[in-house]
Amino acid sequence: EINLIGRVNNLSLPASSALMPIFEAVVNSIQAIEDLKSTSKGKIEIQIKRGEDSQNELELGERVHHPIIGFEIHDNGIGFDADNFKAFDTSDSRWKQSRGGKGIGRLFWLKAFDKVEIESIFLENSKSYKRKIDFSLNGVSAKPSEVHDAPRKTTVRLLGFKEEYRKACKKRASSIAARIVEHCLTYFLNPSCPEILLADDDEDQIIGLNTWFKENIGENLLKETFKVGKHSFEIVGLPLY
Repeated sequence: EINLIGRVNNLSLPASSALMPIFEAVVNSIQAIEDLKSTSKGKIEIQIKRGEDSQNELELGERVHHPIIGFEIHDNGIGFDADNFKAFDTSDSRWKQSRGGKGIGRLFWLKAFDKVEIESIFLENSKSYKRKIDFSLNGVSAKPSEVHDAPRKTTVRLLGFKEEYRKACKKRASSIAARIVEHCLTYFLNPSCPEILLADDDEDQIIGLNTWFKENIGENLLKETFKVGKHSFEIVGLPLY
């Protein structure tokens, strides 16, 4: 049993870390794709959702960026099967402890957003199921149902970006792309990193984060080799902006 309101209130998330909930969602998607152990490449799509209100628009040349009101993260990973949902529904779960998970990442979602909606189609016992999850300070409600011929897919919607975090958040899609890459750097260094795309309601262009990493960081690696006794090592320097 947990007092969710008290737990979230006691959680520290400075406004300068407004993108932390998105980082958590993206890392969850990467790990969900890893858990499939599939030979096909995974794919993650991030959508920046913007409102119509023009009071806090940001002028960038001739472009106007409307306030960010939420994010959507889509992936084709393993999904919210019984084990993953049990971990999600358990406070401070140790399910991902071996990967550095502390079981509190989803609480950052409620710290910075009013509510979270999740739709997940997953495979269990050779059957496809769909689980819809509503997550807010009122608790968690979930409705699983069997579906047929539906592709595996999970969508996380972070809705109602709270004002203090929205104001401190990066405004441009390119700036958000750079921050996601830097936070998930170890995954982008891995050749098996899934394809990750970032789209913005205010822009027509879709940013490929794998390409951004290659052009801005991967091609500027500083490598040096050295030996300790009979052992050879390589140190890699990465430019971070």
